[in-house]
Amino acid sequence: MQVTATNAEGSGTAQTSTAVVAPAIGNPPENSQKPAISGTAREGETLSVSNGEWNGTEPIRFTYQWLRCDNAGNNCVEISGATAQAYKLASADVGHTVGVRVTGTNSAGSSSATADRTAVVASLGTAPANTAPPTISGTPTGR
Repeated sequence: MQVTATNAEGSGTAQTSTAVVAPAIGNPPENSQKPAISGTAREGETLSVSNGEWNGTEPIRFTYQWLRCDNAGNNCVEISGATAQAYKLASADVGHTVGVRVTGTNSAGSSSATADRTAVVASLGTAPANTAPPTISGTPTGR
């Protein structure tokens, strides 16, 4: 950016810095109690996450990213499109654990905290089906 000054003697031009960074106002979010997942780890069930507790300048906005991990809770990858506070478990989650990363953001910055993983997600399985009609056995008695 250029600044030009003019007076009775003439004018002069000087270059100035093109970027001015305003200092952050307040304190960035800091997690003091990690988020927690609630719900049943079974295909078709819906899990939800609490934000946990955070310190920092209000307001703090939260975003979510659900994670699919191996059955030991490691090697987690982001689940595409799973960015809400609740997540419905899919067949792809069966045999895995699930976690979620909560990110708090305010005017001073952002930070993330991850909830403990769920138990290994169970399959709905196949409902039992009759293969033959029921039968009655025994001798009827009158009373």
